[in-house]
Amino acid sequence: MHMTQSIIFRSLFILMLNNQIFRVIFCIMKLSIQNMMIHVKLFLNILSQIQVTQMYVDVRRCAQTFQTCIDIPDIPDMHRYV
Repeated sequence: MHMTQSIIFRSLFILMLNNQIFRVIFCIMKLSIQNMMIHVKLFLNILSQIQVTQMYVDVRRCAQTFQTCIDIPDIPDMHRYV
């Protein structure tokens, strides 16, 4: 049983590499992260309209740190999957 399982996993792995499924998953992750950043930016805009300066500064600093953490490099052929 264990032998068959490992063969199945190995062939699945090769299939994944061939079909560039990793790339697709990576793109989906990137899109969801970008979507999340849009929400963060909207939140910051709302905060700036209400005059909560110190809180706004803190949240903004936090969001900028977050932005650098999730700086995923672009994939040249990403538009194919979108």
